[in-house]
Amino acid sequence: MSEPSIDTNKIFAFLRKLVEGKKLSVQDAHEASNEIYNMAAINTIERLYSRLDALDSKYDSLRWLIGVGLSLIGFGITLIGLMVAYGTFFAG
Repeated sequence: MSEPSIDTNKIFAFLRKLVEGKKLSVQDAHEASNEIYNMAAINTIERLYSRLDALDSKYDSLRWLIGVGLSLIGFGITLIGLMVAYGTFFAG
């Protein structure tokens, strides 16, 4: 996925005209509002991605722990099976 880019030059030019008291066009205001909207959207998307990454990391750890737990349960069942087999066949 390509990285979104922010063109702050349009916003800076709009704010500079505003501070200097120059006449502003409707087009200037429209372009500035579009850039601000894009910046907000990019920020929202980045926050969502960071939360999804954190969630994915959390579930990776949980999957790993479940795998270890199931392996230990399998080992315990195998050990019990071996003890039963030893008691049945060898201990008489």
